[in-house]
Amino acid sequence: MSASTPNQPVIPVLNRKESSLNANAVPYVQISVPKQEYLPGDPCFPTSATENMVLRLTTSIVSIVTRSSLPPLDVVKFSGDPCEYLRFKAHFHEMVDSQNISEVQKMSRLLQFLDGQAKCALAGFEGVPGSLSKAFKMLEQHFGQPHVVVKGCVEALVEGANISSSDRQGLRESADRSGTLYET
Repeated sequence: MSASTPNQPVIPVLNRKESSLNANAVPYVQISVPKQEYLPGDPCFPTSATENMVLRLTTSIVSIVTRSSLPPLDVVKFSGDPCEYLRFKAHFHEMVDSQNISEVQKMSRLLQFLDGQAKCALAGFEGVPGSLSKAFKMLEQHFGQPHVVVKGCVEALVEGANISSSDRQGLRESADRSGTLYET
C-alpha cells in the first residue's frame, strides 16, 4: 500500500502474486487502491470522471501486464480452406481486430494473414474506404457460410489419406483431425 497525503492523488499499487494452488501457474496482478478521505472543495476530491479515468487506467495496466506475460500467438495464414475459416477469424480478431490501431493498419494485417484463394479474393480491397468490413463480408460469403464449412469438412473427411491398420501414428492423426472437423 502507498500512503498519501492531502492534496496528492491516490496511486494504485500493483502487486504480483503467486498462486498457492498451482505452482506452475502464471503470476497474477492484484491491484489495491488505498482509501482516502476527501473534504468537499479539496482539489483532489474525486469526481465520477476521475474515478472512471482511474478505473480505465488500472484496467489498461492490468491488460498490459497480462499480455506481456503471455507468449505471442502464431500467425495463422488463411488460404481459403472453409474448415479453417472459423479458427482464422478468431485468431485475427484476437491478434489484430481487438487492437487499438487504424482500419487501414488492420486491413494491411488482414492481407498479410491471407494466402491462395483468400488473398486473391481480397486483392483489390486495400485502400478502399470501409474495406475491412467489406473484406470480411466477402470472406464470410466465400468461405465462412455454414453450408460451405460443412461441405469442406465432410470432403476433408471423405477424401482423407489412405491409412493402413498397422500405422498407429497415422490412425491417431486421422482420428484427431476427424474430431476437430466434427467440432467445426
